[in-house]
Amino acid sequence: MLRRDSYSLFAIGLLSVVVYIVALADRYPLVALSQKGSVPDIGVLSGYRWGAAAAYVAAIAATFALYGLALRLARRLGSDRAAAWGVVVLGVAAAAALVATYPLSASDVFLYVARGRVLGVHGYNPFVVPPNAFPMDTYVPFRSQWSGVASPYGPLWEWLAAPLARLGDGTLLGSLLAFKGASLAAYLGCTALVAAILRRRDPGRLVWGLVAFGWNPLVLIEAHANGHNDLVMVLFVLLAVWLWESGRYVWVIPALVLGALVKYVPLILVPMAALRLGNRLSRAEWLRTLLAAGLIALGLVLVVFGPLWPGLRNWGVLGQMRRAHFSAGTWLILLLRQVSPNAMAFRVAEWTTRMLFAAGYGVLLAWSLVRPRSLAVIFYDLLYLWLAVGSMAFGYWYITWLVPLAALVPGRVDLRRVAAFSATGLFSVAVYTYLGVKLRDVVSMDVITLATVPVVFITPFIVAGGLRREPSDVDQRQHREHATGWFGGYYPSPLARPVVAQVNDPIAGVPVFPFDYDLPPEPPVEAASREPAEPRTAVRGEQDGQVPRDR
Repeated sequence: MLRRDSYSLFAIGLLSVVVYIVALADRYPLVALSQKGSVPDIGVLSGYRWGAAAAYVAAIAATFALYGLALRLARRLGSDRAAAWGVVVLGVAAAAALVATYPLSASDVFLYVARGRVLGVHGYNPFVVPPNAFPMDTYVPFRSQWSGVASPYGPLWEWLAAPLARLGDGTLLGSLLAFKGASLAAYLGCTALVAAILRRRDPGRLVWGLVAFGWNPLVLIEAHANGHNDLVMVLFVLLAVWLWESGRYVWVIPALVLGALVKYVPLILVPMAALRLGNRLSRAEWLRTLLAAGLIALGLVLVVFGPLWPGLRNWGVLGQMRRAHFSAGTWLILLLRQVSPNAMAFRVAEWTTRMLFAAGYGVLLAWSLVRPRSLAVIFYDLLYLWLAVGSMAFGYWYITWLVPLAALVPGRVDLRRVAAFSATGLFSVAVYTYLGVKLRDVVSMDVITLATVPVVFITPFIVAGGLRREPSDVDQRQHREHATGWFGGYYPSPLARPVVAQVNDPIAGVPVFPFDYDLPPEPPVEAASREPAEPRTAVRGEQDGQVPRDR
């Protein structure tokens, strides 16, 4: 039976769907605008009117306000099954409304179509042949600086894009719907994995976690309105977390490699996952697992990338790494350009961000080996570090990588930070699009970027109260149960073997720490013959599991 909080939560979700329909789907209809071949830019689509900018900002503010209210209610619903299904249904309804919305602030999905046609329709290698080698006006009906660039994505994505391009062959509308449908499928897959992980790891947060991911406005808008492929990559990262939680350790690294074959970023997670296995397995098991996982991952790379390998010189991702936009590195370049040539400014900023990322990676690695932290938390921290200081090129839709992982992180601080990050990312669209054009005679885009980048990146930490994170009983429990590997890690001895307090009966006990603890089964004792246990003085050190020496 549904609870009163469930009805309130569903009302908030339904109101969010209405906002998406009225503010986005109705204003920027997919069918009408795709027939015109409009430019996917909200400024161009709205004629750069201040009223349209205000409407966009108000819509984003409204959806995040409703999102915050929904999260507050979801905390009280725990693992309510009916509420969880209602959250999923309303999330799909919002996604469907946004699938019917024309891309507003990114042309990526149009390039997905064009590159997919290179392989799927024309039969050429998209890592060698750029999309403008063939007629593409139907599918990219505007000028794009990327039309002459071979694919910067992973080969698995191009294998997926090829049949999608064939499915939508002939019309722009059909092609956009095919790729948006793939994003919707990835969204559903991510939702299922978030639910599966929470049911296994922390079932009391099931409804909250589903709302945290499935109703996040950035996730919904970027995956379904703009049609970005990031959730396809995230799907494999979540799969790796689920495999880890399920104890299927040999498949964790192959799952991350599959994600890297969509977009290369999950490669930074592989070394951390490999080392973390040392906390779970003995040395022999660790080596066998790494060997098996490495062979499987190598086989996947050869099968997926082998037929499309362009050679190191033509590998598009290497050129992509030489680009900078809207990132902390870009902000540093703009500052350094005031006192040094452009090339020098880029090189200094590039190496500064690399060193900061390497230092941060080392700190996170050391911290993860000595403190109880789940794989989802570690992945979240690494990806956040990459976005904050590691990547020279930042797209605000990259924040979607963090949202499902934040839904799995115990506590609420990290989700508060990611929600604020999502909001500043979406608000930055209005700043760059409208102010960049409306005020171009007054202030340059460089100045706007210098002012906006710190707001986008620093505001989330102010909202979340800095870098603090609540202690996690769930992580401590898992560390206690599994941290038996050959380079294990430090944790307090009472945490290793919790003291069991006797409550009214010698065979019933509850752990001092508030997490599940299964006592070993004891033989049944007849009620008539049950007698109180005789008190005895514990030998020093015995409570920590140590065996006293014979005297």
